[in-house]
Amino acid sequence: MKRQKRGEAPLYLTALILCVALLAALGALGYLAVDRMEGLRTEEQGSQVTLAYEEEVLAASQKHGVSAARIYAVILTESSFRPAVISEAGAVGLMQMLPSTYKEQCAKRGVPYDPEDLKDPGVNIDFCTEYLRELYDLTGSWDTAHLAYHAGIGKVRQWLKDPACSVDGITVENVPKESSRIYLERIRNAYALYDRVLEQQTPQNSVTQ
Repeated sequence: MKRQKRGEAPLYLTALILCVALLAALGALGYLAVDRMEGLRTEEQGSQVTLAYEEEVLAASQKHGVSAARIYAVILTESSFRPAVISEAGAVGLMQMLPSTYKEQCAKRGVPYDPEDLKDPGVNIDFCTEYLRELYDLTGSWDTAHLAYHAGIGKVRQWLKDPACSVDGITVENVPKESSRIYLERIRNAYALYDRVLEQQTPQNSVTQ
């Protein structure tokens, strides 16, 4: 057995020091990785604050009395600004409208119906904003209008009959359907984000609803 020389640290102590150093190094790398991921998240969130289709959004805002921030919130939540995206349910375009709903809206206006038009940003934003405004006029609440936009007005009317919703109306806390509750939270967050972004750019005569 090799004898330990005077002044040398015991082997177990040397091994312990090496382990501590290794753990410290791994911890530092982990911190840097988390810090880098936070940076990526921040950059990604920043990239979402886009004002694409500004002309179409402002036109629909003025025409239908819905704030640009609210329109942008729906676009971000529904499609992440992808004009030709089609959902599993068959909803189309930037603000995601079902062809059947679009057909009804076209009939109300007395204009030709072509489901492919929903992929046109101007058409999609115009008709979907009009529909969202109609839901607001029916329900008297933007939260309820957004829920009806997501789950259907029939479903929301059923929810409103629930005693839990009869006093204060539908809120994030008492939405019966989890996916709709998450949707409303995302809409609210996106609206708050765009409301801040547009606050200093909003002309005095702009719609604020």
